[in-house]
Amino acid sequence: MKKNLDINSAHRLRAANKRNRRALRVKGPGVLGYVSLRYLKPKFKDLKFTYNSFNPTVYSPPELDMYARSNLELFSNFLENLRLSSKYNNHVIISFKGTNKITACAGLRLLAEVSHLLKIHPTLSFGCSFAKKRRNRNKKNDNQIEKALQEIGFFDAIRQPNFLPSRSEGVAVWQQLSGNLADGSLAASLLNNLPSSISKISKSHLYKGAIEAMANSVDHAYPPEEIESSNTENRWWMLVGKKQNSITQIICDLGVGIPVTLPKKHEESTLTTIFRAIGILGSGDAELIHASTFIKRSRTNLPYRGKGGADIRSITEHFPSALLSIRSNRGCYVVAGLDHPGIVSGGYKEIPDAQGREWSASYNGSIHGTMIEWTVSLKDLEA
Repeated sequence: MKKNLDINSAHRLRAANKRNRRALRVKGPGVLGYVSLRYLKPKFKDLKFTYNSFNPTVYSPPELDMYARSNLELFSNFLENLRLSSKYNNHVIISFKGTNKITACAGLRLLAEVSHLLKIHPTLSFGCSFAKKRRNRNKKNDNQIEKALQEIGFFDAIRQPNFLPSRSEGVAVWQQLSGNLADGSLAASLLNNLPSSISKISKSHLYKGAIEAMANSVDHAYPPEEIESSNTENRWWMLVGKKQNSITQIICDLGVGIPVTLPKKHEESTLTTIFRAIGILGSGDAELIHASTFIKRSRTNLPYRGKGGADIRSITEHFPSALLSIRSNRGCYVVAGLDHPGIVSGGYKEIPDAQGREWSASYNGSIHGTMIEWTVSLKDLEA
């Protein structure tokens, strides 16, 4: 009998020792109970769980890019996951750990998306995670994704402090701005920061193109019923930057898209005439975007804004090296100037009878908005 008592006491003693060791490994109670430190990194040792303790993580694709068709479809899926997670949670973590490339167009579209989500979900907040920093051969931290996001104002938009240097080699010098009016002074504030070697006439053409894109966003991208139903605003985002020997200008809006507004703004007979004149056979998003660049009348019929898409298309006429891309919803249309190399790959089809200067693409996923981008060589701009 005494032997059995000794065995039971030994079991109880071992159990008590285990409980004591577990108590030394944990940090404070939370809603989910005690959480072992072995599941937390040391810098998170003071983390406490709340009732919204489950913070979903949305993973960025390997390449944040909208130029190649396959990358754009992955990017649109990423944005859709971001929208769904933001709808049902108060805090969402965006993981860039597997991302090794980010382009300006995708960066601006991501910036617009998080800004929009924070507007329609007042209690929402975002966090970011990045791959562990590694030192390259020059003994510098390789954190190019963070630097690129900082350049375009991403961390300011999500109100997350970032202490990286504001400029670095290898990252283009970008300047970003947004607004809800076709305000010429805003466009001028960005264009005036371009290199002084650019001629006044060239800046004037860029300015007119920017104003036209802003005006289209404000006047047409956001119908009144859309603004009332979605608690949104007719906002646009613009990015201007210099990289290597060219200037790039991008304007983005999250409106209903050109394929939706074009049939509503213009009579069917007008569109049919344009389709026949330029040989468009289909009626998909890419074909409607293509047709929109030939519309010469605006729904507003205002004298100072009468050419619609024609003003934007004229960029390639004024600057022979220019490349103009218009993406909206599930389609894209690209037109190049006469001196452009004329090579556009990544899932784009060359448009017949366009002298190898025009391309289009249709996507499986929608970008839910419109992005207009043109790139012009400094040589053209300085002439």
